[in-house]
Amino acid sequence: MSGTADRVAETLILAPEFDAQAYVRLTALLQDMGAQCIRQWSGVGGSQDYFFAEYQLGEDSVVVVENETYLGLSITTDTDTIAMITRIWGSCG
Repeated sequence: MSGTADRVAETLILAPEFDAQAYVRLTALLQDMGAQCIRQWSGVGGSQDYFFAEYQLGEDSVVVVENETYLGLSITTDTDTIAMITRIWGSCG
């Protein structure tokens, strides 16, 4: 497999509701793994908060992080990266 275009994307919900502390914890975890933030933005619409960040992890993995009121904190990336993040997330939480 070469590049993210060949990989199957998966989304994992890490928190069931908007969670600023979990978002900070996740971004720290990604940085500890060597991920580089490519872009990020946030916004507020009425009663909804939304944070978006995209991270490059190694040469082949991109991790999309979303934290949204009512929808929760999620990551979308390839299945191998999901598995790695899930192991680390579970061991330090």
